[in-house]
Amino acid sequence: MRRFDHSAFNYDDFGYLCNHLETNRAFPASYAVKQRRVVVGHGRDGFLAATDLMLSFSATNRSTWVKMIAPSDGTVRANMTVATLSRFYNTFLWTLNPCRILSVVRDKPYKTIKPASGSLMEIVYGHGVDASYHRDKDSGMYSEIVYSTLDGHLIAGEEAFRVYIEPPSTVNSAHEVYYEIISYSRGCGLLGSLMIPFVRPLQNKFLDDHCSSMKQLMSER
Repeated sequence: MRRFDHSAFNYDDFGYLCNHLETNRAFPASYAVKQRRVVVGHGRDGFLAATDLMLSFSATNRSTWVKMIAPSDGTVRANMTVATLSRFYNTFLWTLNPCRILSVVRDKPYKTIKPASGSLMEIVYGHGVDASYHRDKDSGMYSEIVYSTLDGHLIAGEEAFRVYIEPPSTVNSAHEVYYEIISYSRGCGLLGSLMIPFVRPLQNKFLDDHCSSMKQLMSER
């Protein structure tokens, strides 16, 4: 991993996912955005348990075809070089994909966005919030890891793992804990651009498997 410590990002549009739950920045138009969100628990205890699992990359490393080469004891930090090791479909080909941690957030308050009617809760991504929305007066809590691709990676982009719980004032009295993965990416260079049609199904599988693993881990605790 040390050989990647001084590697540069392989694209210019990095940082959009950092604190995205608060900033709601629109993503660059030339990237494909993927997102999955599942309920993994309830209440403060569920939030803390899911945060610990996220920070240790437990859901990723439960997989049989992708692993995160990073600290598994929760000591991950910003500017740390990490990598994913992934198998290309059911072949014997494994690829090492270097990345850098951009941001690590733990137990941070955030202001949610909800319709002015107060009837529904919604997190709005990728566009401005119109006049019918407002910021809720109470805070939720979230934790997240954001990492970005480096030179040597077939794709260029960014991914965030996030755990969050809604504010106590929302209509969701169960105080559900959500686990979310969101990314934006495109092929990097000629080879990456040629390979991206084959990579997209693997990205979808990773998101689905990852969320299923987190739900399973939370149910086993």
